[in-house]
Amino acid sequence: MTLVADRIAQLKAAISAQDQLRPVVGDEAVNAAISVLQAQLDLLLAQDAQATVGRPAATTEEEALSALQARVPAELADKARRTAASPRSQVERRNITVLIADLHGFTALGERFDPELIREFQDDLFDQIASVVYAHEGFVEKFVGDAVVALFGAPLTHEDDAERALRTALAIRERMEGVSDRWVDRLGQMLELHIGINSGPVVAGQIAADRGGAYSVTGDTVNTASRLQVAAKPGQILVSENTYRLAREAFDFRRLKPIKVQGKRDPVTVFELERARLFPGQGRGLQGLAAAMVGRALEFEQLQHVTEELREGRGQVVIVAGEAGIGKSRLMAEWHRSLGKDVRWLEGRSYSGNSGVPYGPFADLSRRYAGITDEDSEARARSRLRQGLHRVLPGGMEADALVASMLGMRLRDDEQNHLADLTPQAIRERLFALVEDLIRRLARQRPTILAMEDLHWADDSSLELIQHLLPLVREVPLAIVGVFRRGEGELPLLPVVAEQYADRLTRLELLPLERESAVSLVEELLSGAESLPASVRDLIVGKAEGNPFFVEEVIRTLIERG
Repeated sequence: MTLVADRIAQLKAAISAQDQLRPVVGDEAVNAAISVLQAQLDLLLAQDAQATVGRPAATTEEEALSALQARVPAELADKARRTAASPRSQVERRNITVLIADLHGFTALGERFDPELIREFQDDLFDQIASVVYAHEGFVEKFVGDAVVALFGAPLTHEDDAERALRTALAIRERMEGVSDRWVDRLGQMLELHIGINSGPVVAGQIAADRGGAYSVTGDTVNTASRLQVAAKPGQILVSENTYRLAREAFDFRRLKPIKVQGKRDPVTVFELERARLFPGQGRGLQGLAAAMVGRALEFEQLQHVTEELREGRGQVVIVAGEAGIGKSRLMAEWHRSLGKDVRWLEGRSYSGNSGVPYGPFADLSRRYAGITDEDSEARARSRLRQGLHRVLPGGMEADALVASMLGMRLRDDEQNHLADLTPQAIRERLFALVEDLIRRLARQRPTILAMEDLHWADDSSLELIQHLLPLVREVPLAIVGVFRRGEGELPLLPVVAEQYADRLTRLELLPLERESAVSLVEELLSGAESLPASVRDLIVGKAEGNPFFVEEVIRTLIERG
């Protein structure tokens, strides 16, 4: 072991020892002691990372990416290659979310057990954590001892990277229960992680790209995430105010007392992440800044035509596609706002963290329609669901049980017994028929738009159910709208729609904004500021490349830099 590595191990042992004194001396004293040790550790880790740059490494970017294939899924690796081949891959400032997870008491374990056993445990732990990170399209930057540093927003960027990081943290904590169960007998203790998450600007890119260096990020954003991880108790997920602001509509948090951390003059505001909301709000956009929709007049006019067709009794199919952040949800929101009370809007969303959940967007639609909120008890939620169903359909135990089961609610004994007598195929057929009957009845009451958002995250059963509903557009004034992200693969429904419903199809492909529209968006967002220098305006427009979300991100970065 090198002197640096030996010193790193000593500092980790000291931090672990201090952490175990929390019940005796209290969190404040422990955090103060750890912050000093952590500062020394961070310095040594940075020096070690810098020294690593000069060591023999992959000689090309292709080889560097290939080295990740052992853990990165092939599809995600392909996306990373495409990103690496674009101008965005060069070293640049960008806003990301950093997640750092560390195992409580790992150094003590390393002292008590054989290194081979610890290595076997580490492999299991890292495999579990990495699989969750990659499932949410994050990027594992490095494993340091027992700590994992994961990035969301670099090298791949999504409009919901902060939310992805938080969903990843919750999933890792849940996955950790299984890891602990497998290892508790061999290691003699329950195992828990403490996790810190922060969002903000970093410098991202390849270190020593000409020598095949690895992709990495640097900046105070990473340091603050590390401080939060150190301050977190075992099993706790601490989140910075920046991350809270970006994701407050999608999760429940508990505000904690500000903590003092090394390198910060003022105490840091922190929140504890508790759970994801069943019914997330819309938190997109820059707080305090707003702009009218720009550059989508033609697309909006086409959607208005769909509305008129519905009012005339003619059902429609609408497909809206475009890359991440291009303005699909904003266009849908503007269409929704433009409707009168004579047209019904039903909305169901798929979410990145629930892509494997059967009938996810239909479960979301059911909660919205029934008015179920995160604050409702399960009994209250069942009552709301029953009332919502019975407004349209006559009461029936089977209908209640089928929809409640789709929403993951607990069933009464008689409901469980009833469904237990049915085969899985029979349950599927009856659920399809029930949803079809519900939508048909609602559309007969008044013209209805069934808007299914983010279908690139939808499971196969949901897509099959949507396809099952398509014939309704020839029977009743119903518009079935599918919104999906270009670049996530082709929507399986498209061939069927193009072949069988071409006479009722409106297909919108949202392209990057023209320069004039992008300039208008910047001026709208910053209308309350002083006259914007042309150089700054051109910087924003150039960096964003016609993507409204990237316009907001560049502006956010400039605001945070003052």
